[in-house]
Amino acid sequence: MTITRALIVREPWISLILGGAKTWEMRSWQTRIRGSIALIRAGSMSVVGVTEIVDCRGPLSETEMNAAFEYHRIPANNMPDAISNKWVNALILRGARRLSREIPYKHSSQVKWVTLDQSVRNALESVADPQPITIPA
Repeated sequence: MTITRALIVREPWISLILGGAKTWEMRSWQTRIRGSIALIRAGSMSVVGVTEIVDCRGPLSETEMNAAFEYHRIPANNMPDAISNKWVNALILRGARRLSREIPYKHSSQVKWVTLDQSVRNALESVADPQPITIPA
């Protein structure tokens, strides 16, 4: 598996993703990116997991957001903030898993996507599960 991009995700969301409880990562923007990506815990400067983006949906209405709690895990009392911040686009994730060890990385500015350098890509290949990520039909 060659992973070239990573997404920075804050707590508690990244732990929910890696634990399998959250399969939608809500963002203020949409993406056409599909396939395997790395996951970075915000503030850690470390790649901590991998997942696959299989779709992007949105912008979602407030009604759709409320009905999709089981996927995004945003509590009802936080929903007004999520909507006002325009976190209404769902990156649909599958196969998230934690790495056996964290991999340090660097980036120089505020970015949507982190482009991983070759040393991080190589390290990911050595610690990520060698089984390819598969998408159920």
